[in-house]
Amino acid sequence: MVETTAGGATQYLRPKLSIDVARVYVFGGDGTVGDVAGVLHRFEIPIGVIPSGTTNVLARECRIPLQPLKAVQALGGSDRRRRFQTWSTGTGTLLLGLGVGFDARLMWRTSASAKRRWGLLAVAWTGLREALRYEFPTIKVEGEDAAGHGLRTEGTFVLVGNAKRWAGEGIMMPGADPSDSLLDVLVFSSRRRSYLMAFWALAGLPGSRHLRLPGVTIVRARQLHISSAEPVEVHINGDPHSRTPVRLAPSGSVQMIVPR
Repeated sequence: MVETTAGGATQYLRPKLSIDVARVYVFGGDGTVGDVAGVLHRFEIPIGVIPSGTTNVLARECRIPLQPLKAVQALGGSDRRRRFQTWSTGTGTLLLGLGVGFDARLMWRTSASAKRRWGLLAVAWTGLREALRYEFPTIKVEGEDAAGHGLRTEGTFVLVGNAKRWAGEGIMMPGADPSDSLLDVLVFSSRRRSYLMAFWALAGLPGSRHLRLPGVTIVRARQLHISSAEPVEVHINGDPHSRTPVRLAPSGSVQMIVPR
């Protein structure tokens, strides 16, 4: 088993990879798994996730038990795999999702100690505070759509999903499929604070009612370039990553071990 932290997997794993490595188990959260995926997307070594993060979106997406011991038992004897396409920013690997703007700001401004102690409650508290002072920057989204045509739109925050779930069990992007070569891009274009709060309140409820709000659209893309006039926070797989601009291009795929 590999126990590491987000950002530390590259140094830890590369010297240890050989033909004798049959699988890699990662004890950590979504950011750590994404870091490991960035190392293994060129190899045929499957990844098993023993969840210990705040939201454990990947474990939920793959129906892996959230209790570490049960996860070990469920994956240890399994030969089932699920393919996940990966995308690279040049300095990080998108496995699950990337956020630009409001969502990313919460990841940047919620301390690691608060997340460890309070979990999603700490993020929710930061969200309430930041919603009252979010400045709704103009974020430009360009790239190539599903048909290979040019894509150009803009919003006040952007979510890029490779999986349906976001921050837990909530279904943010119902059509997302991690095995295909497309990303689902949710663009929120409203500048109304009431819509911002309603979006996140509805996103955690069944029925995808957040998608019915004015100013919310989803497009599908093969590659992306996201920019803004002033630098805006970016997170990748739930961990702070960089500030705009950010590019995403396909970088390979990984095989996730899933329960039988």
